[in-house]
Amino acid sequence: MFERIRLLCLLPISGEMKHTPKPLAFVAIASVVIGLLCPLTVSATPITITNYNFEDDNLADGAHQIGAVPTGWTGTSWGGQLNPSSSWGPGGSNSDFVDTSASGGELGTMDGPTFTYAFTSNVAYLEQTLSETLAANTTYTLTAAFFRRMDAANQNAKSFTLELLTETSGTTIASITANPVTFSLPEGTFSDITAIGTTGVAPTELGENLVIRISGLNDGSYLDVDNVRLDATAVPEPSSFILVGMGLLGSLMLWRRLGNLH
Repeated sequence: MFERIRLLCLLPISGEMKHTPKPLAFVAIASVVIGLLCPLTVSATPITITNYNFEDDNLADGAHQIGAVPTGWTGTSWGGQLNPSSSWGPGGSNSDFVDTSASGGELGTMDGPTFTYAFTSNVAYLEQTLSETLAANTTYTLTAAFFRRMDAANQNAKSFTLELLTETSGTTIASITANPVTFSLPEGTFSDITAIGTTGVAPTELGENLVIRISGLNDGSYLDVDNVRLDATAVPEPSSFILVGMGLLGSLMLWRRLGNLH
């Protein structure tokens, strides 16, 4: 890239630009090229999660698989998965999950009619090891939808943890421990909870596979989960900011130099 910038500076310069020292011209042209090739704003890239919305097992309306771990995930003491029936209503045994959507139960940030859950009579885990590996200078945003049940007898887990780990070393990259009540999640719907973490220039876990883990405590309550998402956003290196800053400074000096020639 810098060789191309040097060649640009060797091009014939006409008019007042001939009176401009070549180092300033070099820096000014570099600022334009760097601005085009090194944008400072980057967008988030979604990372693939197998069966992120727990619809791959195609549960029928009203189906309840007790003890089942969703396809693509591994679990410990996991409760199962459920597609609430459209016939369930107020006063029924599962009145929390009234099917109010024509698409089959999209409550809040739920994605599709099926969700997965744990009854945390033991410490329960749901995990997935991703094909994506840890990258340097990256911000990871892990989000999942959690349900707050309305009935006191089956209130949600006192607390649950959503975290992003590395597979080999088990290092935590992003983590949040939440409580449906203290986090003021609205009753009777799914709401997003997000954990965010950023890696440095040279993390020791670089190249390790990423692991998503959802866990609930041993407190005899329910943990209902759906719609798990993970995004990665590259963080510009400090050197990029320095180069752009030098380019802008050079442009300012060149502009002032040209102004003094008139």
